[in-house]
Amino acid sequence: MTRNYSNALYVNDLIAAHKRGVSVQIIMANGPAQSRGAGSYYPHTRDALAKGNKKRSDEMVSWFRTCKNSCRGKEGIQHGKFFMFSHTGGRNNVVMSTSANLTDAAAYVQWNDLLTIVDRRVTRGQLRPRLLADVADKPIKKAFYTFEDGNYEGWFFPNMGKLRNYNVMRLLDKVKCKGAVGDAGKNGTTVIRVSQAVFNGKIGTAVSGKLKGLKERGCNIKLVYGVLNNNARTTSRTSRARRSSRTPTTTATSTATST
Repeated sequence: MTRNYSNALYVNDLIAAHKRGVSVQIIMANGPAQSRGAGSYYPHTRDALAKGNKKRSDEMVSWFRTCKNSCRGKEGIQHGKFFMFSHTGGRNNVVMSTSANLTDAAAYVQWNDLLTIVDRRVTRGQLRPRLLADVADKPIKKAFYTFEDGNYEGWFFPNMGKLRNYNVMRLLDKVKCKGAVGDAGKNGTTVIRVSQAVFNGKIGTAVSGKLKGLKERGCNIKLVYGVLNNNARTTSRTSRARRSSRTPTTTATSTATST
């Protein structure tokens, strides 16, 4: 799954994998896909993956689909980027979660992160039905979905509704700034690190306000950002915030807390 798709290396490798008999299934956002002209990367790959599927089982068919808005929501955009492999590199059930699109810009210009986990049958099993739900491209009532796999927790957006129910807000509500022990924090103080492309809208303002309050209560907070709205900008005056010249493209929030 990717929001955007514009890189010759990915195009060639994905088509080659399909021709070897691998099931290659891709979803990207409808907006960027429809803005591409005939013969561009998206239609070229879509057409290539549509060939040679007649003798394959339904599970092994390759395809390239798009979805509107947030796929399972009534508004927003498809902004997820994750890759799943049943087997690769000698390992099974490999899942890669990243902020990077399959584009030249993501590879050579942007500051992106990538988390790879292996031998995670539960995680891959949870992502698969979410992928198929996105293929349906229809809003559903409970679009926000979470799951746990050992020490990992997965979130699927959108998460609409009251701000107090937003998952990041609920996580920050549990944070105490003093009393951290062992590896949780630094010298007894809770440590929070945030890498975020944009703080915008009501949620961006609310999260920045929560971080400001935690800083005032003694938490050790550092923030790297690309864009802050006017209300969120107050965060940079009270916590150690640094604007990146290479805009981060996702939220990567880590907390070490005493609870």
